[in-house]
Amino acid sequence: MPEISSTFLTVGEVAAILKLSPEQIEGCAARGELRIAQVAGERRIYRRHLDEFIDLVVGNGPPRPPEPEVLALLDQCVAVPQDQATAEQLESAGIRADRVRRYDLARVIASDAHCPPWARTGRAGWWAQGYRLIVPLWDAKGRVRSVRACRLGSASAWEGADPVDPAKGSEPWKPIGLVMADLAFLALLRHPSIPPGDHRYAAEAASKHGIVVACGVRSYLREATTIQEKGFDRAPVVGVLAGAWTADLAAAVPAGCGVRILRDECSGEHAAEEVLPTMRARGCECHIDAGNG
Repeated sequence: MPEISSTFLTVGEVAAILKLSPEQIEGCAARGELRIAQVAGERRIYRRHLDEFIDLVVGNGPPRPPEPEVLALLDQCVAVPQDQATAEQLESAGIRADRVRRYDLARVIASDAHCPPWARTGRAGWWAQGYRLIVPLWDAKGRVRSVRACRLGSASAWEGADPVDPAKGSEPWKPIGLVMADLAFLALLRHPSIPPGDHRYAAEAASKHGIVVACGVRSYLREATTIQEKGFDRAPVVGVLAGAWTADLAAAVPAGCGVRILRDECSGEHAAEEVLPTMRARGCECHIDAGNG
């Protein structure tokens, strides 16, 4: 791909670079895969949006498990309180299992579930190896696109597993561009595909209370199960895994709102470092709470 120095390019220039027709570029924009802005009466693509499009759509993007298989796996999971061992492990980490079920933040793989070939580590499936807690991962449009599987040990020892590419042995599909999200943050992600009132309410709550960025599964579940008891007028919560945060996700956060970042788990430090620059670029005032766990 040639070096691009311009801040923004025309639709025709982008079509030539990617060896696509202008109609195909417009089609990508209509599907929400590429952002096109009106600049000086002409439709143009900003360089940073083109970079994201190339990374996530045009062949260099992160591979993910097939969406129907992700949905099928989640459908075969059971509510957390139905698995006594998992529920007890969550409670020992200060996470109310009944609230995880109430807000549908995570589920448990059923012992008789038919797991797809990517739901494994090594040669054994997740359930057989104790990776039984399943947390949905959402993309920048608020669609569930993957999951994070967790094996719960002591309150301070959780292990996570990503889906693996069956064609490449044990190589995992990394959760780039995916987050854990409560209902309020999902409303921010899904704008403008949801009723305007739903997004406005979530945006107003974020502007008033800020948002909470919880780094790691445990930190996310603890914060999301606690804060949602306050009702709807509270900060939206998003859970971030190391290496997953992108500018598209940051764009869902209202500019200038407060951001509280909760560090947790060995990967939490890296996730916090990835979130900070994008939030500050949006004029957000960021506060970091260390040791949430």
